[in-house]
Amino acid sequence: MAHLPAVHDAQRSTKPTVRRYNNVKSALDRLHVAVTDPNLTLIVIFCAIGLLVTLNVISRFPDFGLSVEQLMQFLG
Repeated sequence: MAHLPAVHDAQRSTKPTVRRYNNVKSALDRLHVAVTDPNLTLIVIFCAIGLLVTLNVISRFPDFGLSVEQLMQFLG
């Protein structure tokens, strides 16, 4: 009979996942903590790339708005 692999429970992280603001003194300190959050940086980069792609598509197809307008008149 073949031996099945052992199943182990996933280990839990000991780091807290929620940032605590207990030691933050002022609003400027809270703003600094929020701006330096790595997740915020990733979101800003992702949005900036999306904006640049959108502007690139708009500049490549300047008559796309007219096409959409004609399509909307045709559909309804």
